[in-house]
Amino acid sequence: MNKLIRSEWIKLRSLRTTWILAILAILTAMAITGAATGSVKAGTSAFERVDLLLTPAPLLVRLFILVLGIMAFSNEYRYGTIMPSLAAAPIRGELLGAKLIVLGAFGLILGAVVTLASTVTGLTVLSIIGQPVSVFDGEILRAIAGTVAFYGICAVLGVGAGVLVRQPTVAIGVLMPWALFGEKAVGSFLPNLASYLPFTAGAQLYAVTTKGEPLDPGVGAALFLTWTALLILVGMVLFQRRDVS
Repeated sequence: MNKLIRSEWIKLRSLRTTWILAILAILTAMAITGAATGSVKAGTSAFERVDLLLTPAPLLVRLFILVLGIMAFSNEYRYGTIMPSLAAAPIRGELLGAKLIVLGAFGLILGAVVTLASTVTGLTVLSIIGQPVSVFDGEILRAIAGTVAFYGICAVLGVGAGVLVRQPTVAIGVLMPWALFGEKAVGSFLPNLASYLPFTAGAQLYAVTTKGEPLDPGVGAALFLTWTALLILVGMVLFQRRDVS
């Protein structure tokens, strides 16, 4: 298994797309957070300032990390490398497991870098405009850690989508609109259901406060992980049964 993990890491780091998406994620997070915190007006409460510091970036940055996960698997089919991969690792579950471990770890590391970069950007902007805040608060630190975890889970969820669909354009074409608009559309008709959908539940991980929300961060994380696990499970069943050619 260690050799498989090492092999998957070499594949991931060798792709130019990996680093393009990573750089775009970092720059997007910094730009969004800088713009959000730069819009703060005099008299804005400390809570609102911290909320603008932490919550806007994941709404778009998650898309880059989802795409990273999707392409890590579906590109094997796109470029015909799935056959040599399975020749080296004939037990399909081990191959998928190695990809999940590598992408999950990379998603967490990238998520930490993204969160650090965006937080520093936001704090700098707030200081420049004379509206500084402190992040050394239990709830705020929990939200920062939750943001990193959210990005890690998004990377794994992307792998699950890639396994399930195999075609990157189809997987991206379905998952991106769902992440951006789908759950909001469901919420407009079924507001009680929307809180339990994947990304809405996962958003509780990086929410600065969950008072008044139907889910607390622990329940939101558990639901997000459950949805991700179900997607991977269905994808794994299909991966075991499908002809790879």
